[in-house]
Amino acid sequence: MSLLEDYIHRNVPEYYPTMYLDGYTPTQIMYAHRKKALKMAKERNQEIELSDQQKKSLENAVDKAMDDIFGGWV
Repeated sequence: MSLLEDYIHRNVPEYYPTMYLDGYTPTQIMYAHRKKALKMAKERNQEIELSDQQKKSLENAVDKAMDDIFGGWV
């Protein structure tokens, strides 16, 4: 989204299903829906990044445990 588009639609709330009943134009409704979809995608990406960090931590813990268990078996 561009800065101009953000400025023009600065008073448009996040999308909700009955926006058309409240007098919003189709353009404003599309903007609100796109804004909500981008927000949800960003949150999903953050969750994925967290799970990647957790995966790395788990791999390190497993590697350390395996070294402790099988350290003398070289």
